[in-house]
Amino acid sequence: MESLVERLKRIRSLAQSHHTGTLAEMVVLDKLIADVEQGAVDELATDYELERRDSER
Repeated sequence: MESLVERLKRIRSLAQSHHTGTLAEMVVLDKLIADVEQGAVDELATDYELERRDSER
């Protein structure tokens, strides 16, 4: 299963490789990825994990 950080990094990579993301969007994604990696967004990660588990059922 893909973690929240892995999914965010994949989204950023796709946006960058397809030139669909603006510089501002890339900066926001980078900041969000860093916050999630540092545990600053535990609530978001928990919500994401709960939604993912629910969708697997």
